[in-house]
Amino acid sequence: MRVSDSVSLYVTSLLEQLAGETDLVQTVEVYFRNRMHKKATAGELGIHANTLSYRLERIQNILGASLDDVSVPAKLDVALKLRRTRR
Repeated sequence: MRVSDSVSLYVTSLLEQLAGETDLVQTVEVYFRNRMHKKATAGELGIHANTLSYRLERIQNILGASLDDVSVPAKLDVALKLRRTRR
């Protein structure tokens, strides 16, 4: 994936905002892996659906953006892919 430095820094900063709470980064990863299906995500994480809802709300509050806005999941997905390639 070829991304300019400024774009890379921007999308990476999204994950950095969540990094203080590692369960939130894991939640985003699993949520996207399960194509944003809450029941499947809660099951894979081994948490109650209400806990998942709380985490997703927390993520949105930290980022100041809604996961219902198509651009937000797209940016987070790019950030996760960049994170994986750098490991």
